Amino acid sequence: SAGGEVFAALEIGRLLRRDQASISVGHGSSCISACVLVLMGATARSIAADARVGIHRPSLGKSGTHDLVDAMSEPIAVYAQQTTGSRKIVDAMMSIPSRRVRFLTPADLATYGIAVTEKR
Repeated sequence: SAGGEVFAALEIGRLLRRDQASISVGHGSSCISACVLVLMGATARSIAADARVGIHRPSLGKSGTHDLVDAMSEPIAVYAQQTTGSRKIVDAMMSIPSRRVRFLTPADLATYGIAVTEKR
């Protein structure tokens, strides 16, 4: 996924966590923006070596204000703490403009508490 709705992604991630479900980002695929929140919710994650995982500041489209997006950071941080044990990824997300993407390395993912198995 190249993105999506933040609050829907949080709910999907919670469902994955509740059901102890796994998730896979396949060869040549991307998991960017809200998709990363879904990835965080899974209890087991595999990512193909050539797949891309990217983060950036959430966006509410043209009607969204910075104040509202800033207010979203705390619920996202609580979710991150519950799913990965770390709030660091939210700080990183919020520091990257919504029109840009920072692609994460396996080491980045580990730093953010997102344990993955490399899929071959």
